[in-house]
Order: sequence, then structure tokens, then C-alpha cells
Amino acid sequence: MEREVIFNMKKVILILILSIFTSFVLAGVSLADEMQLKSVNTILAEIRVEQGIGGSDKIDVNKVSQAQLEALGDSVMEEMIGNTAMHDQMDLRLDGDGSESLKAFHINIACLQNHITWH
Repeated sequence: MEREVIFNMKKVILILILSIFTSFVLAGVSLADEMQLKSVNTILAEIRVEQGIGGSDKIDVNKVSQAQLEALGDSVMEEMIGNTAMHDQMDLRLDGDGSESLKAFHINIACLQNHITWH
């Protein structure tokens, strides 16, 4: 009888561990989908809509949020490198995601690519 109880407890613990592991895997897949970079053209189109300008008009950088500039620069960098793993390595060399140095780097790339103009 005692062996059955121990065996059943082991089964329950195993099922719990597998359930927790599965939830972490699914959460990771979901997070990876959310972290997909938007294309440069998509970000530029969103900014143009916000500024009410056409596709051939220059974007006024003073009207673009820091977050949008950072996202644009990140996407420009991804397109320039053409390799997500290498892009990730370069991001890490610039102190990684969330760092001020990487944020500034992405913003500078966005501003230097002739997509926007300073007024």
C-alpha cells in the first residue's frame, strides 16, 4: 500500500513538472512571436500616418517618439546585417537589450538612414 502511494506521488510530481515545463515552452514561443521586428517600411508607414504625411515626404524627427526611433533603428540594423544571430551578438556588444548605449545606437541609425530629417 505504501509503495502505491509513493508511486502515485511520483506520477503526480512528474505530471506537475511536465505541465510547468510545457507552460514555460509555450510562454517562450509566445514571447518570441511578440518580439518579431517590424519591417522598416511598416514602421515608416506608421510614423507617416501619425504625422499625416505622404509616402514621399520626409519624416520630421522632432515629431517621432524615442521608442519609434529605437524600433526603426533596430529594424534598419536587422536589414543591414541580414542575420538575426549576428544582430543579437552586436546588440550584446552594445550592452544588450534595454541598455542606454544600444538605445542610442539604434536611434542614431534611424536618423542617419535618410528616412527622416531634422527640422
